[in-house]
Amino acid sequence: MTTDSLPSSASVYPTFACGQVLTSDDLNRIISWVTSVRRLAGQRDGWGVVQGLNVSATSGNVTVGPGYAISPTGQDLVLVADRQVPLDPTPGIYDVSIAYAETKSGDKDHPLVTEDVEITVGPAKNARAVVNEAIADATNLDLTKMAALRVWLNNRVTTNPPGGACFNPEWINGSWGELPGHFLHLLGWWAADMLRTAADKPPTGKGLTLAQVVVGAHGEPEVDMTVRRMLHGPPGGTRLPTDAYGRGLSEATAMFTAGGVVVAEWAEWNPATVAEVRTLFPTVGSGDLVQVRHAIPPGGHTPWVVGLKKIGTLP
Repeated sequence: MTTDSLPSSASVYPTFACGQVLTSDDLNRIISWVTSVRRLAGQRDGWGVVQGLNVSATSGNVTVGPGYAISPTGQDLVLVADRQVPLDPTPGIYDVSIAYAETKSGDKDHPLVTEDVEITVGPAKNARAVVNEAIADATNLDLTKMAALRVWLNNRVTTNPPGGACFNPEWINGSWGELPGHFLHLLGWWAADMLRTAADKPPTGKGLTLAQVVVGAHGEPEVDMTVRRMLHGPPGGTRLPTDAYGRGLSEATAMFTAGGVVVAEWAEWNPATVAEVRTLFPTVGSGDLVQVRHAIPPGGHTPWVVGLKKIGTLP
């Protein structure tokens, strides 16, 4: 995505005080600032990343490239040049976020305010991080111990309650089928619900998540930008198809088709390992071929979509 429509420098506007002598420069700054804001406003329709703000990471540092976004509170977030911030080397998952900031300059006769952004890197707290951490922890469980699995699930749901889109907490304390399959189904439904309901929730703070960086014990950090919310999704862009989770096959297939994703086949999801839950939520984009994974939820009669398997991409 290009950054051709970005201003060449950070936005600056004057402020005024009683008795201040105004100059032509003061008034012209107002005109320039309003003009710049109006040009940016032409791209607005909600909140999210409009263009750029690409994230890269190396050992010890995260770099965010120039770009433009709208904060959940409607503020313009404009970064005009690369900005580098330190990255904690401790293994874990970290959110890279951007928020609106201001700096004051000038003198008492001509005070100025420069609009800026603040880039922060901290431990991840969103639904994707919660799901990834839970699935990683589940790999240490004994999948034959029903009572322990029930306690583990109850603790997860109590700490991170789903939104009810495709998971009912009462399923945990109901009658269970064979293990490990039934536990893995419940883990998959909970993860799908967390991702689907979180996708439509604006952040509670003023910041906007640009990416997640995974720092391992060995090797370079990995950057995942699929966690960001795009204001206008670029053609060919990839995303988590969270809006399809928990829906019927026909409805979900229509949603995939509208987004350019080709449903090659449907398949019943019968997991045997936690690893099969980990791979249930790939990012997809226009031209991708997918297998839609479905299952009948506890007490249900018709299959719901619980995830996908990416098969390939059309030439």
